[in-house]
Amino acid sequence: MLTVARHVLPHLRAGGGAEGRRASLVVVPSDSAKAGSLGDAVSAAARAGVLGMVRSVARENAVVPMTVNAVCPGPTDTAMYRELADAQGLTGKVFSGMTRGIPARRLGTPEEVAATIHFLLCPGTAYITGQAISVSGGLTM
Repeated sequence: MLTVARHVLPHLRAGGGAEGRRASLVVVPSDSAKAGSLGDAVSAAARAGVLGMVRSVARENAVVPMTVNAVCPGPTDTAMYRELADAQGLTGKVFSGMTRGIPARRLGTPEEVAATIHFLLCPGTAYITGQAISVSGGLTM
């Protein structure tokens, strides 16, 4: 992620402030960046590092103007998720077990994650930077 940011940031900085515009960067780790993940410590640690990068890059570039934020999806009903569960013959068990632990009692949708990203890119959110927003039905706060 840091390599991507290093290549993208000069272009974003060049566009920020032009004609009243601001530059925006939104990264999408997962909620494991905030809450950890049972049996997946290495991935959770790497994702938590991404959140540290988001906060630092946000502070370093706020004056550009540029916003840098993260959207952290919790359990999300995607085709890939279903294919993995189907391959193990666990679709019903996996999804019912997961939803019991989520206060909203359902998985998120890719559209809800996309809507959160869209929100962060809207003109009215220019004062929101360095944040990690969970899209998790209340699972992670």
